Amino acid sequence: MIAGTVMLAFLAIGVDAQAEERHLATGRFTIPFRVQPEKMTSVREALLYLSMDRGKTWHLHSRLPANHEGFLFQATQDGPHWFSVALLDHNMRQEPAHIPSAPVGQKVILDTSKPEASLVVQRNQSEIAIQWDFRDQNPNLASLRLECRTPEMASNQWIPIQLQPGVSGSGSFPAPSPGVVTVRFQASDYAGNFVSVVGESLAAPVPPPAPVVVAQPVSGSLLVGTGVNPPVSGPSPQSGPSPGWDATVWTPSASTTIPGSASISQVSTQRPPSPTAKLVNQRQVQLDYEVGKMGPSGVGAVEVWTTLDEGESWTLASTESFAQTGVALTANPTTPLRNKIPLNLQREGIPQGFTLVAKSRAGLGRPSPQKGELAQIRLEYDTTAPEATLFSPVPDPEQRDHLLLSWKASDKNLAINPITIEWANHLEGPWHKIGNRELANSGRISWLVPPGTPPTVQLRLTVKDQAGNLGVAQTQQPILVDLTIPEVNILGLSDGK
Repeated sequence: MIAGTVMLAFLAIGVDAQAEERHLATGRFTIPFRVQPEKMTSVREALLYLSMDRGKTWHLHSRLPANHEGFLFQATQDGPHWFSVALLDHNMRQEPAHIPSAPVGQKVILDTSKPEASLVVQRNQSEIAIQWDFRDQNPNLASLRLECRTPEMASNQWIPIQLQPGVSGSGSFPAPSPGVVTVRFQASDYAGNFVSVVGESLAAPVPPPAPVVVAQPVSGSLLVGTGVNPPVSGPSPQSGPSPGWDATVWTPSASTTIPGSASISQVSTQRPPSPTAKLVNQRQVQLDYEVGKMGPSGVGAVEVWTTLDEGESWTLASTESFAQTGVALTANPTTPLRNKIPLNLQREGIPQGFTLVAKSRAGLGRPSPQKGELAQIRLEYDTTAPEATLFSPVPDPEQRDHLLLSWKASDKNLAINPITIEWANHLEGPWHKIGNRELANSGRISWLVPPGTPPTVQLRLTVKDQAGNLGVAQTQQPILVDLTIPEVNILGLSDGK
């Protein structure tokens, strides 16, 4: 018999072979298997069985010699895919003998379709009313995120809007500015496929002069609810929700005040905000850490715990034994012990939290992270390059010898000053920067064409996001930048000769 000689796992993504159905956004992956060395001589082949109807029927998908390390699988459609591996000995006996009655090795739902979403944003007097609709076969409601910003804010600064999760919903909140308010809706499905839509409200009509001046909020948290009454205690300062929209509450920051108003105290039942997610453009990163307190037994291992739902659930991602790191250990060190540990990011566009837990060689350590606990560090995997569009330059009507250079740049994680514009004589360069530094995403700049610049040049726009991804738009034909206007002077009449 050859039972107990197979280990089935998805090593590339680190899922648990005993777990229920897992969602994947890729249809190409490897299913490793391993035969124990002492059993290798008795095993002839490894057989991969596949069921696409959740175990009702099975068929043999592929087979490999026992000395291989895994099956390369390429899906042809989305949907449930269950896998089991069996071993065949030299007497053509299979273990397990009957796949339908054997435990399933791995259950996967393939989902390569991008979700769809729509967002409607309207100004209703002093409130912003929103409606959203999220469409996907496997929506992850925990990933829903609503944010807003005003023209006065930095391009990468957003005020979070807390919402009651639902594939469809509506609500309203006090407008944080009389100008245009931009609202962004983001969500993903369980496989990590991501969608982001943006909507804008109109600016408020200019009100008549009034003796009362109200300070505009500059930061805080916007809460959108779906109940009949706002989720706060005590009497509401408003007479009720606006007709046709659900009631909402805006919680201003402590620094936001209304002139002439009396001081009141508030008790918040919300947990502290999570640390800002650091954007990276690599799936695996190295995290530096230090251990400053150790007993006589030293450090035995460091556990990496991860969460994809802001601490609502935690998973042990990896455990690194200090015996394998090569780091020399000293009990009660005088300086902190520093080391590196790899972190694997699972889903693009979804912030992933990490917490490290050190265990002594005696097995002692702090408890694993509990539900609701904040992560020590949050990372977001972003490999999407910003969109960059460069428009043809035109003379600046307000400044002599200036060209107006205009562009369009967009990305959900633009850098603070994401724009670089350059010119060159040839496509091969060298390139000369227009301006002394990176530019804000203002959409245009007036360029004083330097003396000695050739009449035609190449132009290049580079847009950078916070993860370091670059979007580039470059002219393929020379652009005329000679702004010199010919002048004619009359010298007099000639005698015709």
